[in-house]
Amino acid sequence: MNADEFVIRLRDIAPAKAALLASDYRSDEADGFIESFECRRRRDPLGIESNDDSMLDLLDKWDISHVKIGPICFHAEPVQFDGHLEIGTVEGDRLVYRPDMKDYVLLDWQDLSHVMCDVAAQGDLFLDGLFEVRRWLARNAVNELDLDDESIGVEAKDKCIAAFGGSKYESFCSILLGV
Repeated sequence: MNADEFVIRLRDIAPAKAALLASDYRSDEADGFIESFECRRRRDPLGIESNDDSMLDLLDKWDISHVKIGPICFHAEPVQFDGHLEIGTVEGDRLVYRPDMKDYVLLDWQDLSHVMCDVAAQGDLFLDGLFEVRRWLARNAVNELDLDDESIGVEAKDKCIAAFGGSKYESFCSILLGV
């Protein structure tokens, strides 16, 4: 999916406040949870050359630093280092775009030369995968899923793996979903 589709679809899957309140969220927690689905348009784009990469286009035009998708913490602005573009962290490890490879990987925070796992082959698949993860986590937040049924977790993981681009991205899906 492209950046604009991601912004709209992400906002549209936010649970209703009433559903969150029924799931024992306090009013302020429910409001904060709903806001974590909303990307904020930048007043001025950052000037990132997207080269037809949907994730880079999203980062250029939208601030996603408050969007919550599992353990991912997106930066307010990407950080360049060693020819890479760091877009966020996952439990301390660096989530980066490698322009030379045109892909996304997770680098070990202690050894930046070590790729912990592949994330996505291209930006549109990255956004597809992030959307699937967030959709599953949103449904879980309002108790729409029976987590005692192991097949639910397997199904969610399989959908996420497919969305990110296949079995090469299974490790990253496991990190995000905790399954």
